[in-house]
Amino acid sequence: MGKVSIKSEELVLVEGLRSGDPAALRSVYKAYFLPLKAYLLKNGADAEEAKDIFQETVMVVYRLVQKEEFELRSSFLSLLIGIGRNIWRKSLRKRMPYTEISDPEVSDRLLDPGEDVVEAIRSRQVDALFREKLLSLGEQCQRILNLFFDGKKMTEIVAEVGLSSVSFAKKKKFQCKERLVELVRKDPLFTELKAS
Repeated sequence: MGKVSIKSEELVLVEGLRSGDPAALRSVYKAYFLPLKAYLLKNGADAEEAKDIFQETVMVVYRLVQKEEFELRSSFLSLLIGIGRNIWRKSLRKRMPYTEISDPEVSDRLLDPGEDVVEAIRSRQVDALFREKLLSLGEQCQRILNLFFDGKKMTEIVAEVGLSSVSFAKKKKFQCKERLVELVRKDPLFTELKAS
């Protein structure tokens, strides 16, 4: 995979946050609040929630850059949006019962003590992206895919979702899965994560 080029001003910003420079914190608010707010509003948050999530995101980033092993490997905006997205997803999961995915390829990975922190964040960003796109599908697709990711048999999915037959359920699952993958691949964050 190609290495993402990090802008020098982003590295300066990280060093400023690491050293506790108030100007760096002001720069983060000035340069990154509106893009993250726009993302959150587009994905169902209201203005007050967006403000709270941004502040929580900045605190997470601040603690992250204090770690000696931290190295910025994607754009600073990508890092902020990924973390903000995870915080927003957690909030949505509390409201919506069909957002949990138990497939190990898609579900949240727990931080292993030996796992690189940035890799863990990137992995969580991809997981969050899948969950976010799953929420943009219709309720029937969400239910079918969640049941499928939970390892349910097609006969169980037919019964639980109220579909007419196993063959129709298979066709529908395939269409839903294809749509989910397409939405994920079209997201600019996925392209950036793939390249990093």
